[in-house]
Amino acid sequence: MGFLAPSNPEVPKQGTGADGAAGSCSIPTLAPVTYHNVRGGNNRAEYHPFPRATIKEICKAHRTYGQDGPFFSGLLKADLSAEDVVPADLKYLFSCLLNATEYILWVTAWKQLLQDALPGLLNHVNTRMDAQGNPLTLDHLAGDGQWAEATDQVVIPVQCLHIVRDIALTAFFSMQTQGPAISFSKIRQGQNESFTDFVERLSRAVEAQVKNEMAREHILTEIAFSNANDLCRAAILSLPLNPKPTLPDMLQGGSKKNTLEMTYTDHDMAQPVLTTNSKYIPYRLQLTECLHLKDDDWNFVSVDNSEQDTWPRVEGKLIVVGDCKHTLKEIEILPGTLDNNPGKFVLWLRCTHPPTLLPKGQIVAQIIPTWECLEENNIPTACPMHNITEVKPQVGCELHVGDEAINITGLLETGANVTVIPAKHWPSRWALENVAGHVQGIGGMQLAKQSKSVVQIKGPKGQLASLRPFVLDYREPLLGRDLMAQWGVTIDIPDPPQDFWVVAAEERPTHKLNWKTDSPVWVEQWPLSKQKLKALEELVEEQLAKGHIVETTSPWNSPVFVIWKPGKDKWRLVQDLRQINNVIEDMGSLQPGMPTPTMLPQNWKLAVIDIKDCFFHIPLHPDDAPRFAFLVPTVNRGAPRKRYHWRVLPQGMKVSPIICQWYVASLLSPVHVAAEKAIIHHYMDDMLVCAPTDDVLSHALDLTINALVVAGFELQEDKVQRTPPWRYLGLEIGERTIVPQKLEIRAKIQTLADVHQLCGALNWVKPWLGLTTEDLAPLFNLLKGGEELSSPRELTPEAKEVLEKVQHMMSTRQAHRCDPDLPFKFMDAKFTINLKDVRSRKPLEALTVFTDTSRRSHKSVMTWKDPQTQQWEADVAEVEGSPQVAELAAVVRAFERFPKPFNLVTDSAYVAGVVSRADQAILQEVSNTALFELLSKLVKLVSHREQPFFVMHTRSHTDLPGFIAEENRRADALAAPAVMAPLPSIFEQAKLSHQLHHQNAPGLVRQFHITREQAKAIVATCPSCNQHALPTLSAGVNPRGLNSCELWQTDLTHIPQFGRSKYVHVSVDTYSGAVFASAHAREKTSDAIKHLIQAFSFMGIPKELKTDNGPAYRSREFCSFLQQ
Repeated sequence: MGFLAPSNPEVPKQGTGADGAAGSCSIPTLAPVTYHNVRGGNNRAEYHPFPRATIKEICKAHRTYGQDGPFFSGLLKADLSAEDVVPADLKYLFSCLLNATEYILWVTAWKQLLQDALPGLLNHVNTRMDAQGNPLTLDHLAGDGQWAEATDQVVIPVQCLHIVRDIALTAFFSMQTQGPAISFSKIRQGQNESFTDFVERLSRAVEAQVKNEMAREHILTEIAFSNANDLCRAAILSLPLNPKPTLPDMLQGGSKKNTLEMTYTDHDMAQPVLTTNSKYIPYRLQLTECLHLKDDDWNFVSVDNSEQDTWPRVEGKLIVVGDCKHTLKEIEILPGTLDNNPGKFVLWLRCTHPPTLLPKGQIVAQIIPTWECLEENNIPTACPMHNITEVKPQVGCELHVGDEAINITGLLETGANVTVIPAKHWPSRWALENVAGHVQGIGGMQLAKQSKSVVQIKGPKGQLASLRPFVLDYREPLLGRDLMAQWGVTIDIPDPPQDFWVVAAEERPTHKLNWKTDSPVWVEQWPLSKQKLKALEELVEEQLAKGHIVETTSPWNSPVFVIWKPGKDKWRLVQDLRQINNVIEDMGSLQPGMPTPTMLPQNWKLAVIDIKDCFFHIPLHPDDAPRFAFLVPTVNRGAPRKRYHWRVLPQGMKVSPIICQWYVASLLSPVHVAAEKAIIHHYMDDMLVCAPTDDVLSHALDLTINALVVAGFELQEDKVQRTPPWRYLGLEIGERTIVPQKLEIRAKIQTLADVHQLCGALNWVKPWLGLTTEDLAPLFNLLKGGEELSSPRELTPEAKEVLEKVQHMMSTRQAHRCDPDLPFKFMDAKFTINLKDVRSRKPLEALTVFTDTSRRSHKSVMTWKDPQTQQWEADVAEVEGSPQVAELAAVVRAFERFPKPFNLVTDSAYVAGVVSRADQAILQEVSNTALFELLSKLVKLVSHREQPFFVMHTRSHTDLPGFIAEENRRADALAAPAVMAPLPSIFEQAKLSHQLHHQNAPGLVRQFHITREQAKAIVATCPSCNQHALPTLSAGVNPRGLNSCELWQTDLTHIPQFGRSKYVHVSVDTYSGAVFASAHAREKTSDAIKHLIQAFSFMGIPKELKTDNGPAYRSREFCSFLQQ
């Protein structure tokens, strides 16, 4: 829109003759451009710089009150309107108010608006040229080019200077310097925001986005009503409908609303609750006629007041509220007040879940008369208050200095004269000044530092206080009496409860744990580095401020530590609860699997909610909380350790996920009933809401969010997904398809850690891609071997092929939501099943069959003892393939040959497991054709078998006595190649070897792996060894030197009585028995070297030195010393 010059501009007239000389024309005399009469009756403009004192006052107001402050905007407009300012002064002024980037934005917007206004100025006779006759250009208006000097800009017509000034103000106040602009239609009033603050935010957005000034007021009125919160909208609806309420009427009605309802959202009684101060018994109101509510709009109805003459005649007012006993839950009543005996009056109500039919005589509300006369500004109201408990009363507040703000949680301290902000919370860019004197009562005496600027402190309900707080070294903010006086904080000592009062509180459910023992478990805290200790202290202060932990003296303790989270660049508090988990009884899984979105109907609307820090908003049972205690260590034990315990679910407790599922499900159970047309899935802290229409979805989503917010959960707006694609449980749900979320697959594998991360990501998505563990086996096999995370790895050709397959499936595989209109098809697969499992768990009194195979001979053997002839029979066949395939072939032949009950003994664990699982098994096709055919035969034989069988696995090649081991050896002999003669037993081989070589007992044990008793028996029965027996050294005997200083034995012993020098290093000469010992404060390499130097000086230097494998003797430094 262009800026047109006024039709009747007020400019100095060009006076002539005597009139001009007499000064009949109006001559402006304001700086920085002034006009003086010159010879001939004309006016000559002169330039004077814009007053620096005025600029200083404007900048100070900008820093103190901010760009949106009414005082600053009024001062800026008044100072600029009082003077004719040239473009150069405007540039200088706004360069002082804005930083470099903001100044560039302002200049760009200013020149654009000047360009739009230039055509209108050129069309007006008084503004088309300057005082020198030059046509007006954009360089004139912006002070650029040849008009950059301020002294040259005085020739611009005064009307143009006014328009340039107004455009500069418009560009300044319409700047959006804090991110993208939010549409005024999306600005909504917060639940705790005052109506005036909401209208102020809305008006600024409308002024910046709506160019038509005539339409702004109408738009502002409509949006202010439609986007107000429920309480303010109800207050506006109580205004007279004819004439229609204006914006001032709405501001008056919205600012006088009575907050009659407050939800108790925290878990302790130190948080605000709802009370009333009205007296007398309530009078119930009934409908005079039937009422059918078809929608959720507000309706007014007449009330039966025929019995008003019986009401108490008191000088005062009547309070109208809902009746919680008789009013239906879906009916909302607009609270209000009215005079006693008002005659005919109406009541505003609405239905939250239409439609609803209210019969005649239905009680819908109640009237509570007051006892004494009340002034208009003393209407009974609901006030937030803090109960006095063991928990310190704390409130959140917002500190403003200029356009910057910080949020803190402060302690309401009635004993503090002034407000104190800890230095660690005070921004470094906010200036401080030293104050003469000291501050006492904060754990000592400190030098006083005070804010240089006035700080505006905003309370939780919009209360404002302007003061200069003190900044000291203290642990938490203290809100003193100077702030509480401005907020209007009062202390109320109530009388005994005689009046009518209501407390609306919610008891949050908790789940008590079952413990295996009540004996305290104490695990000592391990040391932490200085950096980690500092991070731990900061995290503990944060959790303490949020009320998640409290100080404790519990006899339980578990260690804590911190870990660095690279993705979020911050520390995370972790508690080692392994010992605590060992004494907690397990709970059954409430939700064994994740819900699949493929069962959601097509074309239904979706929304996904992600709860922030879900565990930290679920309370622990008070009896269980002290058992989750921990302590914060101090440096060098310089102070007592502070101890805390959790009040909410701790991370790492094994039943925390189960309690989380139970708790969230209990919160959502009323929502499922109220929104029965919607589908609500929840898994841990992820929730999905699905509904057939947008209205049903919006209603169900609001109920879900309200239920979670009332329970104290934090929901961020960016965590509520309302538009596709929706990300839910690793899937990306579109309007038509469901695909896995994109994974970053790193094909460049170098270490074991790289393989582990890759396999972990693929293991998450393999169910959605239809992959099995066998499909990913080439990748999983890379995890084997090498325990170091840095051990090298390289992709094999098979692994690369698997990766290509996964990438292809992720790009092509997709699922769809179900279509409820399609008919269901039931598949009938005919197969025969047995009512009883034919595999016996106990051995049968029947035939026993042994099976075996040989890798070298490829023989598949089964052998059994014929019960009639009592002779051993055998069935031997050659089978190509692995030993497992050959033995499986022998088992299949056994099932084909013996339909009657029998016992099967095999030395293959694989075959025994396959037989045990073969009954009614579903086979997966394998690449080995022979193996697949054998498995198919085995499944068919076992599934159709009628007689029982028993399968047993035995270890092969053992020396155990007995029937089973002997017959298994028989089967081994049958399977062995023909060239292999059966060897004697291990014991017999040891006896033959000793007859030839006469080894001692330890040698026989090492060579033949027989027991020590067997080896000693072989040596004892040998006549040669008994005749020429040699003495043997027992285990642990040290060799002895043949001369002095030939062989030394060096070791270390501890003598606690020596105190700090309890480490005694000892060296013994094995020949002479000479001993040298020295006491030291440590057992490190340097101490061992010092000991040897002293020993060498006394006893000489030995040729050899014998030590144990202690770290001091195996170090490089010690070896280097001995080689010198």
